[in-house]
Amino acid sequence: MKIEHIGFNVTDSAAMADWYIANLGLKLARRNDSFPHERFLVDDSGATVIELFSRTDLPTIDFSIYDPFVFHIAFTAEDLEAEKNRLVAAGGTQDGDLIISPVGDQLQIVRCPWGFPIQLVKRVVPMLSDL
Repeated sequence: MKIEHIGFNVTDSAAMADWYIANLGLKLARRNDSFPHERFLVDDSGATVIELFSRTDLPTIDFSIYDPFVFHIAFTAEDLEAEKNRLVAAGGTQDGDLIISPVGDQLQIVRCPWGFPIQLVKRVVPMLSDL
């Protein structure tokens, strides 16, 4: 089986999707302006899809209260410092310092304006290189 998408119920799917498109390079694959206001965003590989929707009849998660290693979305980046600075200038918030894992991977967390943790990652060995 293949994962089709991962979805999140958020307070303002339209605004959050617009920010992700403008700042993370995602593209709008599908939208629904009626309830539940879905936005399907695809990365530049065309293989990963994130759904943001706003169902006011269901609870939303206050992402900002959770440690970013409880859940996050990870994006590859060559220059973590430059990307972190760019996202912070666009309204994101730095969450902690640069982390270097035991195998040498570099990780930096930035939260989007809605508090969702975005992990910027530069791996020594790309994640899917040996599959």
